[in-house]
Amino acid sequence: MPDTDPQISREALRWVARRHSGDWSAEDSAQLDRWVNAHAEHAEAWRRAQQEWNQWGELRAIAAPEIAVALERQPVRRWRVAASLVAALVCATAAYVLHRFPGALSRESFHVTQLGGHRTLGLPDGSTVELNTSSQLAVDFGITCRCLRLLSGEAVFHAAHGDPRPFKVQAGATTTRDIGTEFWIRVRPEETNIAVLEGSVETSSPAFKVPQQLRADNRLTLDAGGHEMTAGDVPLQDLMAWRRGEIVFRDAPLGDVLAEFARYHELQFRFDARLNAYHLSGRFASADLDGLLGLIESSFPVRIEREQGNSVLTLRSR
Repeated sequence: MPDTDPQISREALRWVARRHSGDWSAEDSAQLDRWVNAHAEHAEAWRRAQQEWNQWGELRAIAAPEIAVALERQPVRRWRVAASLVAALVCATAAYVLHRFPGALSRESFHVTQLGGHRTLGLPDGSTVELNTSSQLAVDFGITCRCLRLLSGEAVFHAAHGDPRPFKVQAGATTTRDIGTEFWIRVRPEETNIAVLEGSVETSSPAFKVPQQLRADNRLTLDAGGHEMTAGDVPLQDLMAWRRGEIVFRDAPLGDVLAEFARYHELQFRFDARLNAYHLSGRFASADLDGLLGLIESSFPVRIEREQGNSVLTLRSR
């Protein structure tokens, strides 16, 4: 098939730019249909224009203005010349976008820590996320937002400054926007905990009329529906002990102690709820399950029976 007439190719490009400019009406659609159906060469030019548009992928959002500028400034002799010119402009724009908004053209990525795992993740903009055991994080940077989703577990977020896009973390029913430096989130099916380590954040949920602003050392606990609950009284430095590979207990019932250790080990436990009358305090290495169990047996009238390679524990009164 011979090349489409340059003037018709030029007009097809204008239709592409106009169609995806965000300013499009039903009358515009009718005019485009009349133009395409007026001649076979028009239909072929439109097909090629749409094909080229689809190949631009995530750059489509910024391509339409570039097409319009290119057509105004450069004479088009053949379709390939126009396409090459637009492609060059789009590539230049993409380079600018990547420089101005790091990670903006990347696909959403997922990051996981295994049971007992601990890792620090560097993000394209220079921000970091420190993930604790059994955590799942989705990262989706775009041109308008540095958006993250904490799907499970807990993490400390350190947002880099100097990027014009807001830094937002969705966890449970809440969305937290960084307006400071560093904050912590732990998400569980029944609740979400948020604390600010440095600077400040703004947290919103369906239950809030207006977002709540939290400053350094402030904490917020929300239920699964995003309603505020009474925050625990555990010192913030104890909550952050996992960053040093430790767990801190202050007069904690044995059931709570074992449940916390189970986050780091293949561990199931069975015990009489009456054993919660025994409380434990101390600082423990999260990896030292045997040390914890030995201390429990030596400190309380409790016998621990181990099954299935120590992964199932039964606690009984002696």
